[in-house]
Amino acid sequence: MRYHVHLLTVLSLLFILQSGLVPFDFDFAGSTVHHFEVSTSPLTFPDVVANLFLYVPLGMFLHWSVTRVIRSGALSFALTVAICGLVSGSIEWVQAYSPSRVSSLIDLVTNSTGAALGACLSSAGRWLMPRLIGAALFEFKGRPAVATLKAYCGLLIVVAAIPFSFSFDAARLGTAVKASVFIPFGLSMEQRALKEQGELGGDQGALSLLRWERLRRWARWAAEAASFVVCAWLLQVVLRDDYGFNPRASTALTWWLFGLFAVALSGLQLPIVSRGCDVTDILFRWLGIGIGLATRSLVFRDAPQRRTEGMIRAARIAVVGYIVYTGMLPFEFARPRDGVFAPMSATAFLPFMAYFETRFDLMMTDVLEKFTAYGLLAASIAVYSQRLSPTPLGSRVLRGTVTGVALSSIIEVVQMFLPIRVVSLTDPIVAAAGCIAGAVLADHAVRFVHYAHAAEALGPDEVPVDPHRAPALGLTDQLIATLTEPHPGAPSEPIPAPQPKGL
Repeated sequence: MRYHVHLLTVLSLLFILQSGLVPFDFDFAGSTVHHFEVSTSPLTFPDVVANLFLYVPLGMFLHWSVTRVIRSGALSFALTVAICGLVSGSIEWVQAYSPSRVSSLIDLVTNSTGAALGACLSSAGRWLMPRLIGAALFEFKGRPAVATLKAYCGLLIVVAAIPFSFSFDAARLGTAVKASVFIPFGLSMEQRALKEQGELGGDQGALSLLRWERLRRWARWAAEAASFVVCAWLLQVVLRDDYGFNPRASTALTWWLFGLFAVALSGLQLPIVSRGCDVTDILFRWLGIGIGLATRSLVFRDAPQRRTEGMIRAARIAVVGYIVYTGMLPFEFARPRDGVFAPMSATAFLPFMAYFETRFDLMMTDVLEKFTAYGLLAASIAVYSQRLSPTPLGSRVLRGTVTGVALSSIIEVVQMFLPIRVVSLTDPIVAAAGCIAGAVLADHAVRFVHYAHAAEALGPDEVPVDPHRAPALGLTDQLIATLTEPHPGAPSEPIPAPQPKGL
């Protein structure tokens, strides 16, 4: 744990240095140098949010390390904020010598505030994480299928909320409703504008972007369907194997619960600035539920070990297909005008340089989608190789990282021949980070499962249990019990007594 936190601390610091010092055009002999200016222009919400959350990871990871040396909570908090403030102040001081950057006192304040927020999250995590892990162990010991289903649904909610750019302003919500797509497979407002610009104005670049958007939507719809296929599988295991529902009842309940969950996820995406609501997402989620119900008997007919290995292989193939498909969109190849090495000499080839020309929420969406995809790829490789032959964690991480970086590099080479794509070192870096995180998290998940099965799940206030007394039901069991047993306060209709038959 300590090694991983130190590594994440260094990566966070490198990302901050990269973000704060580009494009590295310093003129230390300049005469117009103004340190820590106070901007008179109105503050923009994305700029404040970007500077605030840029230092949250560094403050969180650094506070975790400092508390292992300094036991005093107040002193470790103050030292964390002071170190992050010193880093931010140094960057802001150097920015004064860059003609394209501004040394701002407001950035220093927001960065320090973000570091303080990260330190608070670290303090809360020290108190909360042991209790969450204990509760997860307790539930996973008794109801492993239910615990897995809950964790998977939580992961779907987090992925649906990416990039977490919520805006509840009334005008913004009204615009989001107008921009929503309520016709299946219909074009969004931006896509209709690209279509008009391409067809009426003869802009071939706009038509290529439109084709890229359409093909990318199909990739997202396929991912939505696949995610709800897994939902249907997991819920069928819970209802039929754990609670003994018959096939008809479990099928109807799966449609009801996850049908509403599919609609709720689209409602969650409505206030997100860069997402919006698309009714086709709901249709593909429902399609995934149907496929999951139809294939449940085919998937779970094998032995558990063979079934798990087959699902891991299928997941690895699906993730590779998704990465290759989205990386080669829109499949309109052409030789670069200035040669194949021209994209490598462009400014956008530097890490994360292309993201500085786009919106913050779009940048975060792209980074997190790629990070998640490569993390799933490395996790499937690590778990599958561990099941075949036990190997050290370092070799599994290295194998997944090399595979992800090699795949990303090949895609970047192909993108030289895609006129609307940008060749950059960003994707291999994101791929490496995602693969490392995916392999490590997969290893911790497997260890957690083994530990939960091997260790006794003890509650914090455990007392001797009477073996003749029925155990108390948890919240999930109580909800399930109301579906299988009549409620004591429910109205009942009297049954008329049978009349004797006449002669």
